[in-house]
Amino acid sequence: MNSSSLNRKRGQTMKTRCFILGVVMVVFVIGSASISFADWEVNVQVSIPDPASDSGVATNKLVFGVNGQATNDFDNQVDVVALASNTMTAHFLHPEYSQQKTKLWKDLLLDSSSKKWDIEVSSPLNGRVQVTWDTSAVPRNLTLRLVADETGNFYNMTQASTMSFENTPGTVKKLSIQVSENSAGSSSASAGGGGGGCGIIKDIRKDGGPPSSNTGS
Repeated sequence: MNSSSLNRKRGQTMKTRCFILGVVMVVFVIGSASISFADWEVNVQVSIPDPASDSGVATNKLVFGVNGQATNDFDNQVDVVALASNTMTAHFLHPEYSQQKTKLWKDLLLDSSSKKWDIEVSSPLNGRVQVTWDTSAVPRNLTLRLVADETGNFYNMTQASTMSFENTPGTVKKLSIQVSENSAGSSSASAGGGGGGCGIIKDIRKDGGPPSSNTGS
């Protein structure tokens, strides 16, 4: 086989490889895009020591996430209004909703893109408030951040599972959960002999830092 035939064969092989890689990239991108629209929920537990309680703690539960039957407004089918508590109050705040539905303990949206959940926590008890969560149901292409104070310090909720702060009775602690979608790295061309190179798929990585050391009020 002469050199011309070898070059043509190498070129055809490289084109085949590039075609297969292109198909894989398309499937990967479509799959990643669809993941963020899947239904998912995160359970959050907010607690503080309570000597008067049989369990020794006062606890409130919150649920947030995405549901295909929801809208980005209040929905009777999936959202639940928060009940009043004398020991531990925690709720999602929606001042834009009607008067009786501004405080929710379960808050599901249709789409988490560019959305956030604002939380208010308060208690008449002294002690340290513990906030825990489980993000195992969150799609892998999403990163959740819990903004812990006014300075913007945050916890990456997909890497950590708890945070705490010292409670000050008579005050309201404001938290915010923000969602961002991890984007695939851009393709870069690489040179190759006898037919050119193909683009390189970069790994999607979770952005965000470790829990901030400044989590106080």
